[in-house]
Amino acid sequence: MEFREVVRRRKMVRSFTAEPVAADVVERILDVARRAPTAGHSQGVEFVVITEETTRNAIAKPSDELFAQSGHHNFVAQAPVHIAICVSPEIYRSRYREPDKMQAVSDVPDDDLWAIPYWYTDAGAALMLLLLAAVNEGVAAAFAGAGRAGDAGHSRRLCLDRYRPARSRGRGRPAVRRRQRGFSAPAGLSRRGPQ
Repeated sequence: MEFREVVRRRKMVRSFTAEPVAADVVERILDVARRAPTAGHSQGVEFVVITEETTRNAIAKPSDELFAQSGHHNFVAQAPVHIAICVSPEIYRSRYREPDKMQAVSDVPDDDLWAIPYWYTDAGAALMLLLLAAVNEGVAAAFAGAGRAGDAGHSRRLCLDRYRPARSRGRGRPAVRRRQRGFSAPAGLSRRGPQ
């Protein structure tokens, strides 16, 4: 598919089926997302694929009340796969303390340097590539924030080591548009950072 067509077809889907997608499709989507730029080549972005139903429901649960208040169904709970986009602020801070970066930022106060944290900018770039790759594979996708108070602890446990959840997660599966395939992954599939 031509790039302009991929961009034109990208949209947020809010209703999903449970039909799975082959693992190789999920791998190709993740491979594209892993190629997102990172500030200073810090590579502090990680992806965690969640397919286990109990974990997916726990991730969606804090949003039940919000969706009910707005008159919508919880599409987050409906999605058969979640991709948590995790970031490591410490990896970025460490990278920008290295000699080649210190030449450029040594006089910049930390508050100014991190006013718009590079890790969230990079997570957004990875998210957009994830969404576009899903379209290119004929898979629908959406994203939802990871920052609600009730969700914070559970989301934080999804991200390993020194990583924490970015404010977005990718998911997929169309229920209405049959020409697109769903988005799922084999149980336990996890991809960490650029490789």
